[in-house]
Formats: sequence, structure tokens, C-alpha cells
Amino acid sequence: MTAPDLTVELICDPAFVTVVLRGELEFIDSSGLKLVLAWERTLRDRGIGYSLVRGAPHVQRPFTSAGLDELLPFADQPPG
Repeated sequence: MTAPDLTVELICDPAFVTVVLRGELEFIDSSGLKLVLAWERTLRDRGIGYSLVRGAPHVQRPFTSAGLDELLPFADQPPG
């Protein structure tokens, strides 16, 4: 998936997905958080494990402020 300022890379195997967000975005707002939570719900409902690759501090901050850093499985880098 791509948008002018955002590329979403999914690294998939049959039972696990790693989500990597890349782009020129200076921040992630509540709409972005809702999108991540919608993906989380879809993957969980399908029984697919996942991790989110941690973003730069200014991107990660909204996840921390909302308490989502404790709820979502963040990784420091993509697998492999």
C-alpha cells in the first residue's frame, strides 16, 4: 500500500506478519492510530501473529501517549 507520504510494507509468512511503515510523515495522528488498530483487529481475528516495526521517536510518541506501546507488539527492526 502506498500514499504520497506513506509506504506500508507487509513482510508475510503463513502465520506471521510484520508491518513496516515508511515515509516522509512528520507525525501520526488519530486517523493513523485508528488504521493501525483496524489492521491489528483484522490480523487478530484471522489468528495471524504480527509485529509493528518501531518508528522514529516523533512517530512512536503518539503510540506511547495513547498507551498503545503496551498493547501492540513492537519490534526494533524487520525480521531477517
